[in-house]
Amino acid sequence: MSTVTLLFVNTGIRIVVLTPRYFIKRWWNVIGLLLLTCALATSLLHFFRNDNYRIAKVKQFLQDGVCLLLIPEIDAFDKLSKIAIKSLPLVSSLLVIWAVSLLFFAIAMVHLFGLTRFGPSESGNINFRSLDKALILLFRLTLGEGGTRIMEDFAAIRMPYCTLGQIYFDSDCGSLEWARILFISWRACSMYIFANLFVSLIYESFSNIYLELTNKAGALRRQDIRSFKAAWAVVDPLGTGYIQPSLLPQLLKRLQGGLSMNIYDEQFSIKTLMNASREPGQTLQTSGTHSHVNLEKFNEMLGNLPIERIRSRKRILNKVYEEVNLLSDPRLGVSFSEVLLILVNHKIINLRMCLRYVEIHLIRACQLILLSFREYWDRKLRLRELEERLQTESFLRFMSIYPWTRRLRKFKRSKVSTIGIAD
Repeated sequence: MSTVTLLFVNTGIRIVVLTPRYFIKRWWNVIGLLLLTCALATSLLHFFRNDNYRIAKVKQFLQDGVCLLLIPEIDAFDKLSKIAIKSLPLVSSLLVIWAVSLLFFAIAMVHLFGLTRFGPSESGNINFRSLDKALILLFRLTLGEGGTRIMEDFAAIRMPYCTLGQIYFDSDCGSLEWARILFISWRACSMYIFANLFVSLIYESFSNIYLELTNKAGALRRQDIRSFKAAWAVVDPLGTGYIQPSLLPQLLKRLQGGLSMNIYDEQFSIKTLMNASREPGQTLQTSGTHSHVNLEKFNEMLGNLPIERIRSRKRILNKVYEEVNLLSDPRLGVSFSEVLLILVNHKIINLRMCLRYVEIHLIRACQLILLSFREYWDRKLRLRELEERLQTESFLRFMSIYPWTRRLRKFKRSKVSTIGIAD
């Protein structure tokens, strides 16, 4: 009861902090509030009436259900629950079709074998005397439990072991042909077709989890979103949802995790390199100079720099900055969602894998595919435009530096000639 009380108080504090308007936007908060309220109420009832068996069972059930509140707090459980909820329409439609087929076969079994005598495998509950018992027995046959023995009992009951009358209600014999047709048809339909369809549907719904675990597709984690929101709150303290492109460097240097835009790893930062290459017994803070740095060790550590990775990160950083400037509004700036989408496109999403994903879905929905391919092509054109802008800027920078390079060379030649004349 103490645990439920603490969780209830925690929920109340969250309602006060977030305000009820934002608290109820997340349905897990509403479920947790209802669950904790019912659990606390039943705990209080059980405290005053501990001899009531029903209250004790309801209290135990609700307190066990409080463990469900761990689902939104654990990323893996939260992701699986969201995918399961999104796949409910497809799963429910398949289950409805299976239920209709079950009802159809149950009605047929009741009409054909409702009066058939019991064999060795039948009993008061395992029979087709009523529709509810027929439904239960067919569900059992779906799992493959004793299906062959039951089929043989209804097929083998013939004269003289039964009574064959002139009308339906005077006969209690089985039917070899109908038993084979209905039992085998139901087994093939339910055990093989519907079971495999259900398994394939579940596999398809959770396939992106498998792709993420096998590193075949990028994924944006909850920690990355939180890191981006925290960094955005620093550069946009008023919460307008827009920042100017000049604030982008301050935003990018605060990002961590999958959206991090740091060019150099932490082990190659200036502070780490200086502390790792200093002489024993000396610190940069006490010496005040860099005279106690072991230059050989410092150069050795610089030799391990991942050059290609650093160049790739620089290219990504330049593309991000150029794309932000390209999409920036002159008055408002660039929005929260646009910056996040730009970072995800450059850091998380692989454009080739996106096209492959589109090709996989080509058989399913042509309209969805055309839309996805159009988005892919628009993204491709934007990247080409960014590449052209970067190349243009690189060329302009080179042309601006070239005159100064010529002046520097001319100055060096004049200086050398002056020294030669003086000698």
